[in-house]
Amino acid sequence: MGKVNKRNKRSKNVSKQVQEIQSSKFQLLLKQIDECVIPNDKLSILNQINNMILQNTGKNTIVLKDCKQLINIIMNKLITDNNTTIKLDSVGILRNVILLITQSQWETENLIDFIWNEKKMWQVLKNGMDNTEISLNNLIEKSDSSIKQEEQEMLFDYIDNLLNILTLVLTSTNENSSEEDVSPLMIDFLNSGNLEDTCNFLLKNFEYCLNGKNKRSYKILNANLEFLYQFATQSLQFLEYLFNQVPNLLEIIKNLKLSAENKMFNILLIGLNIQINELESNNSANFLSYFKEIIQNLEGIDYNVENNKLEAITDSRSNKNVNILEISLDLIIANLENIGTKIEEQKLNIKTPEYEELFTNTLPDFFSQIFEQFQTIKDADSLTIRLLLCWNNYILATGNLVYSSENIIKSLLPTLEITNENSSSFLTSYRLATLITLVGSNVENFIQLLIKYGNKLVKINEVNTADHCNSFIEQIMTLYLKDSSDTESRMIILTTLSVFIKISSENLANITKFFLSLVHIEKDETLLIAIFYKVFETFGLDEQDIKEDSSVKFNKIQLDNVYEKLQIQSKLSEISSNISQLKNVITDKNKMKELNNNLSSFLQYKLYN
Repeated sequence: MGKVNKRNKRSKNVSKQVQEIQSSKFQLLLKQIDECVIPNDKLSILNQINNMILQNTGKNTIVLKDCKQLINIIMNKLITDNNTTIKLDSVGILRNVILLITQSQWETENLIDFIWNEKKMWQVLKNGMDNTEISLNNLIEKSDSSIKQEEQEMLFDYIDNLLNILTLVLTSTNENSSEEDVSPLMIDFLNSGNLEDTCNFLLKNFEYCLNGKNKRSYKILNANLEFLYQFATQSLQFLEYLFNQVPNLLEIIKNLKLSAENKMFNILLIGLNIQINELESNNSANFLSYFKEIIQNLEGIDYNVENNKLEAITDSRSNKNVNILEISLDLIIANLENIGTKIEEQKLNIKTPEYEELFTNTLPDFFSQIFEQFQTIKDADSLTIRLLLCWNNYILATGNLVYSSENIIKSLLPTLEITNENSSSFLTSYRLATLITLVGSNVENFIQLLIKYGNKLVKINEVNTADHCNSFIEQIMTLYLKDSSDTESRMIILTTLSVFIKISSENLANITKFFLSLVHIEKDETLLIAIFYKVFETFGLDEQDIKEDSSVKFNKIQLDNVYEKLQIQSKLSEISSNISQLKNVITDKNKMKELNNNLSSFLQYKLYN
């Protein structure tokens, strides 16, 4: 153990040294750009700065103070430079450094607030939009051929960067915020006149792109749609604003057609249409067409970054094809959730040939193919999580259907499998959550699945009992005890075991015994309290409770026998007598008082029941 700790410490030291070296190189470039007066030299230094940012995004080898210093130089000097190319390039670098900040592990909220308020970012963006509109008007009035292609491309990149900066700044939230949280900056923006100015800018962009005399620029169209998609995803208020205040912009979006040549444009347009459809008419007939469009749009895409090296270097968002896949999976998650809601409201019947084909073949085959392709994608954890959420919503929407087809099960099992190689706590939590959904859809069918396929779901150690259900439970218990399991994963494991505790008196005994062993070793307050309440909940069942709950497969006599055999009354009584020992773990006084009261009440109840 000591050697491992020393090696980890040495790795951290090496990492710190690398960070210091990278920061020193970056500082030297910042000093050079700050002092340089020759335009060509400035452009060369800016190119070096940009490359360092792209190479270090997400790695934290460029430190926070470097980013803040670069932002100051860009905002105070470069963005007002007399050289147009320097102005435009500096905006692109500004976007990339903001992207680096939002993808870092830093506390970004204060820095984003600094960029927006102290550096008056909106005024910079507004000036850029005004100047761009003048340029677009010139392009609309003239034929594209009269303007140099290089100048057009610089303008298109500039528009893309302006909208990207606005999106990154306003949609970034604190790492501890929930997914539903909208940043305070965005709330202020949505309630200001700045939103109207931005929508007018989008309208001008669309006017240029869709004007019959001009060639479509997907760079601008994608920038527009990405802005609209990100904002609509973050805020229902934004979508309502489009409906009520800018109906002409909404009509443009609704009248756009899918492209045969640009997959990013397609997926952003599909995403917007899903959100508009949900708010506008709740037309369930579109669900099937959205799935078809999403899956067709992904055909023929290569997700391997190695095959897209040039794109990965030139675009700070790295592999655009992976980005398209991420958005596609997000849309499938949302579409399945919408279907589930309609089924609950009895507004949708999925017992039709079209839906049967979708759920039995189309989606399982697609999920299986995508999972295989993940093996070629570097750092595919976020994609795997999205796929697990797809499966989770699929199971919730279809219920027992998941067990009805060999094709579905064979597509699902590899995605759920937990091994020593892939059991990072981050992914394990999502695998376990989806597993619980699968078990919850039909416990008896899940047990039959275990019997048929063996212990293929959790492979942490060599446990392989003759009973596949027992083997699975032991693997889950082992997973709880692993160092890599975090609080969230362990809580999900407790929930999983609570489901299996009901299946037989044997499970009741084995899992309860495991819970009691955890009482003496668990050092997490939340988990320790949860363990006690699992025991109270299980053994607090009376005869009527057991009869009314069809998932419970033991009777009251068996419940009482396990309670006596494991000497639960005496063990909990001893804990109650020495309750102060729990205070070392449970530091919240109110929670400790509540647990103590419930423990006393439970013991008193069991004396007479």
